[in-house]
Amino acid sequence: MPLPSRLFILTFLAAVPITAPRAQSCEAVTTHTAPGELSGRRIDSVAVVTLAPDPLPGPAAMMDGLHVRTQAAIIRRQLAFAPGDTVDTLVIADALRRLRARRYLSDAWVVARPCDPNGGVALTVTTRDTWSTRPEVKFGSSGGATVGLTERNLFGTGRAASVYVRSASSRLGVGAMLSDPWVPHTNLAATVRLDSYRDGTGWLATAATHRFSIFDPWQTQLLVSGTTYHHGAGDTSDVFVREEGALLVSHGVHASSYGVTSLIAGVELARSRLSAGPALAILGPDTVRRDFVGLDLGVRRESASYDTLSWMLPAASFAEVPRGFEGELVTGFGTDFVSRLPAMRVDLWGGRVWSPGSRDALVTDLWVSGFVSGGLHAGSVRAHGVYYRAAPRGLWIAQVAGERLFDPDPDVRALGTLDPALPLFPSDSRIAELALSAAVERDVHLRVVSRNYAVDGAVFSAFSWRHDPPPMGPNASQLYAGVVGLGLRLAPTRAGRATFRLDLGFPVARSPQLRGRPYIGVMIMPWLGGDRERDGRRER
Repeated sequence: MPLPSRLFILTFLAAVPITAPRAQSCEAVTTHTAPGELSGRRIDSVAVVTLAPDPLPGPAAMMDGLHVRTQAAIIRRQLAFAPGDTVDTLVIADALRRLRARRYLSDAWVVARPCDPNGGVALTVTTRDTWSTRPEVKFGSSGGATVGLTERNLFGTGRAASVYVRSASSRLGVGAMLSDPWVPHTNLAATVRLDSYRDGTGWLATAATHRFSIFDPWQTQLLVSGTTYHHGAGDTSDVFVREEGALLVSHGVHASSYGVTSLIAGVELARSRLSAGPALAILGPDTVRRDFVGLDLGVRRESASYDTLSWMLPAASFAEVPRGFEGELVTGFGTDFVSRLPAMRVDLWGGRVWSPGSRDALVTDLWVSGFVSGGLHAGSVRAHGVYYRAAPRGLWIAQVAGERLFDPDPDVRALGTLDPALPLFPSDSRIAELALSAAVERDVHLRVVSRNYAVDGAVFSAFSWRHDPPPMGPNASQLYAGVVGLGLRLAPTRAGRATFRLDLGFPVARSPQLRGRPYIGVMIMPWLGGDRERDGRRER
């Protein structure tokens, strides 16, 4: 090449700026919710890591080797995202929230590494197990109790099994339960339960398509249950036979970053043969015969947006509460083939979590259920409100609750409201037609005893009023009690766990028919919103 040409080329190259490829940040993003700054990026890979529980303290550490860690495949099957998808913060946050809700996991988080020069992201989902074998002790407001042993993660598969002894309405029985989140060779989750009493049996079976996310377009649910109870002999016996079943299909019709609205359709049946002897205290009719078959229509609203509350739990953890209104309504239109009259069954729950400020929360809920045929029968209207406010080393908690029963079936034994003053009332008065309760409590965190639980101390005051209880003497149509007390709480440090409550109460005001001695009360309080679903969805 001639020298002038070479000089021209060198001069041109020197004049053209040379831009080096921009270095891409490979800094990992770790989050318990979702990597919002990476939204829309392509997912190149998804890895799953499962960790063993925190070591047990002291000599109990010898048991650490007995734990079977959750299989990575069980976690992977629960993820609603995969390589090739884009980072959807709502889907990832919902998946992590669902994982943390599993009773065999104490935590779940994701690490995102945006190191692909083409813009891809490598995700690593990490979960930490909790000790899944533990005793179960539950106390109900009706005086019933359940004591048993539960394994929530059989051989690391996510399956749960339990055996227990249960007392209810002066009946003592034994039972067993098995739950499988992935029935082999299907996409179904299923639960079976069997209770056996000296004077009867109870059973329940459920099956549902596995739900990866609230954004799944379709879901199918089947629930069947039965109860048989025969106490006494001849005309004085109590005979209760219930058989119920429902098959529902739901389809999401509107989804946004705020929530999902779904339509529901299906079929249900309810068969009841209830007869109460003269010795049984009841509010409604002493005999009920019902054969209801109906077509179900309904609507459901679920929240996809959550607030993070760092002040609610007694350790360095956080709670997520849904924003906006949530609820579900299922109405069955059909016929009662005993009376041969048209009938309708209503089953409704609706509620909302409010955040008035950065350090308080208000949870409000309403339930309505029953049969409508010339009036409301076997019906209940229940409302509950709980207010939480952060305080030094603990919480202020205030709650109000009320329930009204309409022509209840004779086997309805107690109201379903949380009432700290309830132990003062005789068991017969707990089936009152109308009940109201209110309580204020100050909890103080005392000591964290494990990764999942802490011990709290509490002082509280409570008031309870019950109208139209069974006769207890003159002017006993209304009973009331006001108490103050001290208590201990085994409180969760992780969201989703219930609180074990032990109270020592002192009556300060009461109806003359109620005893005035101090009492000890034991209750299990569900986690914030743990009972926020319609009555027909509960595994009774």
